Amino acid sequence: MLWVFVLFMGGLAWWDHATTQARERERREEGLAAARQAADREREQVRLAAEQRRREAVAFEIEMQKGRNTIAYLDSFQSTGRGAADRTDAQRKASWDATFGAQWVRWEGTVVEVSGRGSTCDVSMRCGSQTLTSDTRFELDRATAVSLSKGQRVRVEGRLHDHDAFGYTLVDVRVLATW
Repeated sequence: MLWVFVLFMGGLAWWDHATTQARERERREEGLAAARQAADREREQVRLAAEQRRREAVAFEIEMQKGRNTIAYLDSFQSTGRGAADRTDAQRKASWDATFGAQWVRWEGTVVEVSGRGSTCDVSMRCGSQTLTSDTRFELDRATAVSLSKGQRVRVEGRLHDHDAFGYTLVDVRVLATW
């Protein structure tokens, strides 16, 4: 009977040792999981901070560009008084692209035409006071474009994309107000 007691006690000692090791392994795994979660939280905070800095930089760039945000200023840059007559079309385009290309503008004008089929429509707008037809073109999603009427006043925001004899082309346009 003594030998049964010794075996039983030995088994208990082994069981106690195995249980202790299992608990230590669980604590280590919990510690590693907590460290991984902390590292994930820190990476997310760094990513959010970088995204905030990027948004602030874009907002600052837009604000800086608003100073030169009128169609009259852009037109005066192409005028003969600023030496535009002495340059070739390619030189004027390169100069315009370097100075104004991809800048954000916020312009007001009158809708001249809305046309197109499919998911987008082309909108022509007259912004300049001395323009007879239209001087600005852009695309809008169909739902927004069909809500515009010929002769309606509209304020839009978008990026300058191109300039030619027929006016300006905007991209990434959104309608801010209509009246």
